[in-house]
Amino acid sequence: MMDIRLDRTFWPVGHGAFYTERFYDHKDGRIFTAIYDCGSGRRWGKTQNGTNDVSPKTVQQMIEDFLPSQKDSSGNLVKDIDIVFVSHLHVDHVNGLPTLLPRIKKLVLPHLSDCRLLEAFLYNAIPEEFRTGEVSVEAIDDERRVDVESEVQEFVIRLARGEVGNTVQIMPTEGEPVEEIIELENIQGGIPSGFVIRVPLSPKHDAFWMYKPADVDACPDDKRKAITEALQPYVTSGSIVNADGEIDWNKIREAVRNAGLKTVIAIYEQVFEIKVSSQHNNYSMPVYSGPDEFMMAPFAMRYTDVHIETIDAFGYLLCEHEINQHPFHVVPLGVRCRLLSCLYMGDFNTKDDQKFVQLQKVLGVYYNLVGLQQVPHHFSDGNHRPELYKGPLFAFGNISNLKDKSFSHATVDDILNHGCNPIIITKNSCDIVKFTYDMTLY
Repeated sequence: MMDIRLDRTFWPVGHGAFYTERFYDHKDGRIFTAIYDCGSGRRWGKTQNGTNDVSPKTVQQMIEDFLPSQKDSSGNLVKDIDIVFVSHLHVDHVNGLPTLLPRIKKLVLPHLSDCRLLEAFLYNAIPEEFRTGEVSVEAIDDERRVDVESEVQEFVIRLARGEVGNTVQIMPTEGEPVEEIIELENIQGGIPSGFVIRVPLSPKHDAFWMYKPADVDACPDDKRKAITEALQPYVTSGSIVNADGEIDWNKIREAVRNAGLKTVIAIYEQVFEIKVSSQHNNYSMPVYSGPDEFMMAPFAMRYTDVHIETIDAFGYLLCEHEINQHPFHVVPLGVRCRLLSCLYMGDFNTKDDQKFVQLQKVLGVYYNLVGLQQVPHHFSDGNHRPELYKGPLFAFGNISNLKDKSFSHATVDDILNHGCNPIIITKNSCDIVKFTYDMTLY
């Protein structure tokens, strides 16, 4: 018999996303650590609603508090974070990541196509108050406020050049997904959507934790061409795309800087056919996190048993309803799995019927075993659909405050109408939410 504890924490970063999972036993300490996204909203000064999200430095301090860094005898940071999943490369999901890189064993990202990298670089160049529409484009009085030199932008370029080690890309799938299992230590390069990444909970027990990333968003090549052609007039000499079709990222940075803020916003919104840049949040990779198939097998077939002693959750609820406490109790095995499993969504656009159906195909049986559901894109109405909340007990997500432009009361109503409990996490340090699971392996 072995006791294992899982702490799943939703951190108060405001408009952004930073979620952690830490598994450890009560005798030997930490087993493994996983992170989904690592960022916060970034403000360039006060906005019309007077809010500022927490800074990247604050996110980095949260990481340090969560898992203090250690150095080896040579003074190098110890790689103590086993796996990090990145939903997409928008600044509010990754601006805490660059300083974390030396500690990460495996960095799992959606497919890094040129189109997605260009989209992220343009999006991250636009100050947040203009992206969200809180300040009109007509009010721009300083074209130099375009961002091309930040740590996040350098991170995007390093990814584009293949300079970030230990990266794994999840390749998009449009047809029937391939159902296969791959061990955490063996993942590298690119793996197709549909593969399950398996992590052992104990070498003495046939018990595993499963992560299933799903990339079902393809960024068309015509968008890549449209962006590079629109930026070409703003380089002083040479071509952004060379004779071999490769992008010169130094020229991309030069072009964005020279074009200025109004032009960059105009290019972004024209290429992606939107009115406000914050409306574009489609290239995002959901990840399922939950116990292995043995925990879903009939009683006579399973090799492990899981007892949930407590699920503790503390967070701000808009509806002022109590978050239900679940003391230790014996429940059917399938219900246990639903309590344990979580589906992280990032900014995935579930309102796109084709993408949502493909997501369900990729997740397969796991889709119906979700107990915790991240609300896509910070409780926005534009990215969510009511069906997401028919099964989960809790739905969670981050916003700056109740004036957050992404936040929709209609989304909260949908969650409540399906018997699901909304957990709204702001930048307030009191809004930290932790689910604690005590499991016993036999």
